Amino acid sequence: MPGTLREQLHGLIDRAVPDDVPALAGDVTLWDALFALAGTTDPEQADLLALAFPRPANSERLAERVGPCFRTVQLVELLPEGRQPITDEAVRARRQSGHLIGLKTRDRRWVYPAWQFRTRPGRLVVRDDVHELWALLGADDDAWSRAAWMSGPRRDLDGRSPLAWLETYGLDERLRSAARDRRRRAAA
Repeated sequence: MPGTLREQLHGLIDRAVPDDVPALAGDVTLWDALFALAGTTDPEQADLLALAFPRPANSERLAERVGPCFRTVQLVELLPEGRQPITDEAVRARRQSGHLIGLKTRDRRWVYPAWQFRTRPGRLVVRDDVHELWALLGADDDAWSRAAWMSGPRRDLDGRSPLAWLETYGLDERLRSAARDRRRRAAA
């Protein structure tokens, strides 16, 4: 059994939250799940939970911008290797090799933005075009910043997000240029 109260709470949340529910970034999932599990409308209890697990405003905005994410346990079920589900180790290996975009949360768990996948009946398929765009961004800053750039509106893309542009026009020269500009600014 995990040692710290936080680890025990995460274990409880992992058992209570269905695997097909996408996770959000950072402590937002933990915070929301704690309140949902507590099922409390008692303001005193809610205040105690909020003191113990403050909801970080920046994480909430970042989670909204990046969008829904899958947890590792979900990918084990939804990303097949041939006709078989993959293992935790295979998910980790794909993340480390750059074949999955993984974002580490404040509580040291990995989540995977849903926009990097296409859905097929009962499974997910990795989008090569998204990974090609991601690679253009380099790794000069944190993955959360790059993920926020991917899903946020851009003036240089007529107010569309790079992901929306990619969906409509593909990885054209205008999108490549925007990605190179972002990479240069991040490296500076």
